[in-house]
Amino acid sequence: MNTLQHPDESGQAIEAEGSATLLSIVISLLLHRRLILGLALTFGIAAGTRLLLQDPAYTSTSTFTPQSAKGASDLGGLAAQLGVNVPGVDAEQSPAFYVDLVTSRAILGRIVDSPFVLDSADGPKARSVSDRLGVAEQNPSLRREEAIARLGKAIQSGFSQKTGVVSVSVTASDPRVARALTQDVISAVSRFNLTNRQNRASAERKFTEDRQGEAKVELHQAETRAEEFLLRNRQYRDAPQLALEYDRLTREIGLRQQLYNSLAQAYDKVKIDEVRNTPNITLINRAEIPVRPDPRGLVRWTVVALLLGMILGSVIALLLDYLAFHEQDGVTLEKFASIRKQAVADFKKPWRLLKS
Repeated sequence: MNTLQHPDESGQAIEAEGSATLLSIVISLLLHRRLILGLALTFGIAAGTRLLLQDPAYTSTSTFTPQSAKGASDLGGLAAQLGVNVPGVDAEQSPAFYVDLVTSRAILGRIVDSPFVLDSADGPKARSVSDRLGVAEQNPSLRREEAIARLGKAIQSGFSQKTGVVSVSVTASDPRVARALTQDVISAVSRFNLTNRQNRASAERKFTEDRQGEAKVELHQAETRAEEFLLRNRQYRDAPQLALEYDRLTREIGLRQQLYNSLAQAYDKVKIDEVRNTPNITLINRAEIPVRPDPRGLVRWTVVALLLGMILGSVIALLLDYLAFHEQDGVTLEKFASIRKQAVADFKKPWRLLKS
């Protein structure tokens, strides 16, 4: 005989079942409170001990601003500060370019390959960057790659959206090394910009020089045509057609002369840029030796470790109660172990699953 159930009774039954499930979870957690608390304390103590035992880190920071090219428009300068590329604006004026440049292999490789001089009580001592960063690899190629990777992780860079000021920071276990590496990064960026600017100016000088030679020949040809016209037509003003022809030749000479003068001015400018050795960045704050080590974040990471330990302990507690419940319900641990063994064998040889 079927028993009819009131609609309200089914809702109450579901709510009671949910409350019972929640209550069973709470009971399981309370029963395994020692496990949960033990894992939490273990994780917290391990994290705190590691932070206390690790070497202190020091960070040295330097800031600079890139110099905008002469004649750059206000819109181009604003776009460069915002990191937006605008046609006609040099990308090397953008602070975002320098943020990417300081961690590029062009800069990191140059620093790693250069002698690293560190001031000491006994005077300046030169050692490689690989030694200063504690690289133990003996193979030269692998040693260089490891040094570049470590140096890249030690550098942090960014820029201000409002002012376009670029900041470069280097973190090391020795405050003197942090300051020296920061100075090396700024110097490498300045040398990179100077070399690129001189190489570009050299290419522009060669192009302008060739084009100037062509413009000079074209100007001479235009003047020759005008001279031949005057020799053939001494009374050209009395003939309207000849007067128009002479005006056309005169305008061509003027255009050729204007082009030649522009190229001559551009040639002089690129010749100056080719030998210019002034830096393309303005240093605002020089790197200094940090006095205090960086915060370890002891409290924050210890709390995070405690929470992770509590979560892991809670999961283990619920899993133990789940296995115990099904063991009483007829699903034994031996059967679970057999199924687990079969699953591991199938994962090792997945083609068995295709045959079944």
